[in-house]
Amino acid sequence: MAPLLNGHTNGLNGHTSSLEPAQRFADIPSAIDIPVSGGEVGEEVEVNLEELLDDPTELCTLLENENVAKSYWMIIALAYAKQRKIDHAIEMLTKGLGALSRGRPDEKLSLLACLCWLYLWKCREAPRVKPAWKDPKKKSSPDSSVLLNLARLYEIDHPEKSLQCLQQVEQMELDEIPDEDRPQDIENEETLAAFLREYLPPQLLNNMGYFHYQSEKYAQARDLFQTALNACVKVGDKDSSIDTDALVTTISYNLARTYEAEGLLDEAKRVYEGLLERHSDYTDANTRLTYIALRQSPTEEGPKRIRQLYDTEPANLEVRSLYGWYLSKAKKRTANIADDPEQRHYKHTLQHYDKHDRYSLTGMGNLYLATAREMRRDTEQEKDKRSKTYQKAVEFFDKALQLDPGNAYAAQGIGIALVEDKKDFATSVQIFTKVRESIKDASVFLNLGHVFCEIKQYSRAIENYEAALAKDRGRDPQILACLGRVWLLKGKQDKSTTAMKTSLEYSQRALEVAPEQVHFRFNVAFVQIQIAQLTYTLPESQRSLSDVMAASAGLDAAID
Repeated sequence: MAPLLNGHTNGLNGHTSSLEPAQRFADIPSAIDIPVSGGEVGEEVEVNLEELLDDPTELCTLLENENVAKSYWMIIALAYAKQRKIDHAIEMLTKGLGALSRGRPDEKLSLLACLCWLYLWKCREAPRVKPAWKDPKKKSSPDSSVLLNLARLYEIDHPEKSLQCLQQVEQMELDEIPDEDRPQDIENEETLAAFLREYLPPQLLNNMGYFHYQSEKYAQARDLFQTALNACVKVGDKDSSIDTDALVTTISYNLARTYEAEGLLDEAKRVYEGLLERHSDYTDANTRLTYIALRQSPTEEGPKRIRQLYDTEPANLEVRSLYGWYLSKAKKRTANIADDPEQRHYKHTLQHYDKHDRYSLTGMGNLYLATAREMRRDTEQEKDKRSKTYQKAVEFFDKALQLDPGNAYAAQGIGIALVEDKKDFATSVQIFTKVRESIKDASVFLNLGHVFCEIKQYSRAIENYEAALAKDRGRDPQILACLGRVWLLKGKQDKSTTAMKTSLEYSQRALEVAPEQVHFRFNVAFVQIQIAQLTYTLPESQRSLSDVMAASAGLDAAID
């Protein structure tokens, strides 16, 4: 347990603290019972508030999963504050505000007030540094501790402002570097700044790199992560008693993720493998290596690695999420969703591991969405059954949004259901506009392609599918199959054998990537039959002998 400083002054630069912890925290109990669901009636978990965990993540997860009242968040946060673990107290309240985001605004006032008080306390007790950076238009100078706290406050809603605060701190730190550490033979300002950054705190450089990564400025992010690693070496050289291993591990992982985003997979693999050499139980690095293997070798090495990882870490939710993603790509199609292996996997996760797992809830929604999209709609009974399947998808998406209002994937799922089932284009456009601001991967374009295909705007569907394929670097069989389907529909609409031949090319590419998928083989045969039928019905003036011979050969191949 951390030592308590109750009853003692905490002098900072000649001032005493006006806080009196002994009185302020007098009502904090020594322990608290948290009610839990899923077990016996009245079952509770006791949390010792005098010996709290150094990492509050598990506590936050427990409170989120059990959807507890705000008083539990407040009491535990104040217990951390009582032990002067202000950062942990702030983390508890921030997570609490997120968990209560769908409640009434007035319910969050007390948490917000306490959070503001903690930040004021943190600023008051932060060590003072001599300001070296000044705004030429103002007489005052910013304080680095204030800027760092502002960066934390801006992090979620205004990341660009958070980065600006960190850049100001960076300049202040650069100005504080003593002359003896400054090289005299470097005249280029950019080269000099790059050299001096290695003397800055690695945490600052890592955080700046993170914001550049989030903004898809991967080259800048990579430079900052590499510099942060060099800074760790300098920190260790100055004081050998400092253990920089945890920091090096985190920064190296971030660097590898940046390599991945840039498509430099060999470099990423090298870093991940280096991390596993030092920490064989580093599941995150193993998970990323498995994901890369699945992308590079979807039928051989990838499946072997994911099964091995899943057998080793069956309770790890990140691993279970990746396994669900793998099943979505590798499974054989079935008309009955209850027999779908991906559906069974998500259901097992929700029933036996975490009923609030957001990836599984969103995945279930996507499964019902895909099932509804393929259902027949010739009779009123079929239309009603299809609509109920869409409603089931929306229920899963809505549950995911209740747990995480920022879940853009669930939001876009609802938007797709509104378009495909209710033809509510106005509401969906608003949803998709918001989603595009937060999701930068292929799924946005893929789902937009589905929507435009549904409303028979095939050219716009093709544009979005092509954009999704470009994001995925041309190797995703599902996207290739979607392009095959939409080109076939466009060919039927325009009575164009050229469009149908394009459909055949994409269908064949999907089969080449995943030859074990029987439905891709069926797609190729079906398109070949459609080309033959269209060719034979066209007037002689619109078909050539080579067209007829190619169609005949394709038909023979389809029959075989």
